[in-house]
Amino acid sequence: PASRGGVGERYRVRLTIAGKWRRLDWERLEPVLEPSALDIGRYYISSDWNGWVLEEMVPDASEEGMFQAEVSLQRTGGRFQILRNRDYAQVFHPSRLSQDCEDMRGPDEGGYGLDWYLGGALGERLRISFERRSKGGAYVAQVVWRRIDAVGT
Repeated sequence: PASRGGVGERYRVRLTIAGKWRRLDWERLEPVLEPSALDIGRYYISSDWNGWVLEEMVPDASEEGMFQAEVSLQRTGGRFQILRNRDYAQVFHPSRLSQDCEDMRGPDEGGYGLDWYLGGALGERLRISFERRSKGGAYVAQVVWRRIDAVGT
């Protein structure tokens, strides 16, 4: 029966060639790391309010796997994506231009032009939070944003 590998699982893969015949088999090896011990990575926002320059999100010291960035819109609205380890092949993005933080794709290289849209006003400050955790042997990701009020909460 077919089975799916999880994050951090290792396999030994063997290709046997005998004339025109090919055979592929594999075996699961003992794990080296627990999925929670794997490198979560560093995360960066790329946005139109900063000319698509990568700005590192700050890890939350009190909550592993949580990263945040505070932004100030330079015009009405703003578009952004999140990249892992400055790698454009590891982009988190929505399936289309979207204000829906539940619409999450990636990490992959297929995010060109697929951005989250913040509908804020010129000068408005927002906190963007990105969560990346290992759950049940797979990584899950979530992004949320909210306005920061005048008192700085």
